[in-house]
Amino acid sequence: MAVSQNADLPFIKKDEIGVTPWGTFIVDPETQMTTIDGVFAGGDIVRGPHEVITAIADGKHAAEAIDRYLGGDGVLNKGPAIDIPTIEDDDDVDELERFPEEVLPLEGRIDSFAEVDLGFKKLNAMAEAMRCLHCDRR
Repeated sequence: MAVSQNADLPFIKKDEIGVTPWGTFIVDPETQMTTIDGVFAGGDIVRGPHEVITAIADGKHAAEAIDRYLGGDGVLNKGPAIDIPTIEDDDDVDELERFPEEVLPLEGRIDSFAEVDLGFKKLNAMAEAMRCLHCDRR
């Protein structure tokens, strides 16, 4: 999630721009333009808390609309295509089970507000993190 804090907008007064009841900007869904001519917006200030990839997509969509607004054709120079090499990985993968987390024994839970889930010991946590780095190899 791309959860931001309150937007810091000292350059726009709330009475100058269209705002929804939730405090987000009103934009044209086709162009990302706000109710102020020539001002574009996207991401959390338009959608509220949302995924970061959606905010990135809003930015790209707005960039194309800004280019058209300024007289361009809306086709952006994205640079040359990048050749992403494929990696052959024939290594044998050892499947490891999760390490059990330490928990407070039942006797310690009675008449207590102590933390029940005690987490991992240091070496188990390191081994668990290494195991997790290969989660794409199921």
